[in-house]
Amino acid sequence: MSYNPFIKGNYPVGVRTIDLEGVNGKYITEVWYPAADEYRGVEAIDTFKFVDELPAATQEATRDAKPADKKRPLVMYWHGGYGHRREMAAMNVFLASHGFTIVAPDFPGDNVRDTFGSDPLMAKRSIDESAKARPIQGAEIIEMLATSDDEFISSVIDASKVGSFGMSMGGYTTLAVKSESSRMKASVAICPMGGRRSMIAGVRRLSGLLRTDDWKSGVSTFVLTGSEDCFVIADDVRDLFERIVEPKRLAVLNGAGHIHWADNAEVIHETMRARYASGEFPDPELDGPELARRMRPFSELCPAWHATDTMYAITLAQFEAILKDKAEAKAFLENDLAGTFEARGIDLEVDGERAKSRYA
Repeated sequence: MSYNPFIKGNYPVGVRTIDLEGVNGKYITEVWYPAADEYRGVEAIDTFKFVDELPAATQEATRDAKPADKKRPLVMYWHGGYGHRREMAAMNVFLASHGFTIVAPDFPGDNVRDTFGSDPLMAKRSIDESAKARPIQGAEIIEMLATSDDEFISSVIDASKVGSFGMSMGGYTTLAVKSESSRMKASVAICPMGGRRSMIAGVRRLSGLLRTDDWKSGVSTFVLTGSEDCFVIADDVRDLFERIVEPKRLAVLNGAGHIHWADNAEVIHETMRARYASGEFPDPELDGPELARRMRPFSELCPAWHATDTMYAITLAQFEAILKDKAEAKAFLENDLAGTFEARGIDLEVDGERAKSRYA
């Protein structure tokens, strides 16, 4: 194909950590951006840690690289519940390599640091509190970025072209922030948290908090989820999709669980499954052993690259179509998406064309 959203772009990528402070919180924030040509062909490996208790991770980006000489469309990444701004670093490097600036804040009181230690905040704080705060915090962060006079921020961000995406609680945030900010033009919500069928009480409650009838502007929305997600049930996502205003698209990846969309999905899936099975996970509302049973071994689900290919290609095409008005990206999305992925060996249901999953 002439347009190939499955491969990395041509820009070298820089990454920088910045601090943002607003009325509603202080946010440790990561920024990925196209770097100057002098970094092209230079080996770029940045090493970082989520928390001391977890092993180090890497990303293919140059720390504090000089930015390319052009403002870029802004794409916000919202991390999952008690997740981390760099939990999807590889995806954000991928988008930056295609000419976007990606900004990802840690939500205070709702990130991975709050699940560790002898007295984790997760054990005392309901996820509902974060669900109510996140849309307001997210809109505040977008506005701070859009109006910043900081030399670095203003040099890498085109605030007239704003999109956002996220998984799980980040998917919820992607949708919910539209009630608070009018700057959004495009979004990708991945397994957005919520739904009455979930075994998790906190997930069920989120359905009543998310509004879709008061969005500040018309936003093109693409929703992705997995057929074997036992946190956010696929039929609940289908129900939510019916409430979302046009323009919208829905794709369900057969064989994918909740963790499939994250970096190092198999390792994280099995690590979390073991932690749930131990009965020692600090969320008091969670039946960890039952959740671990429902998660199933990763080997019984689709390969991680199925989710990676699906998420990378659809997310890139969505942002290039809307934020860059790129005709080739629009054509990719408008053509036979299910057929395109089937040719790659990926079993994808698109816009209600239900496929019989071999993983059920």
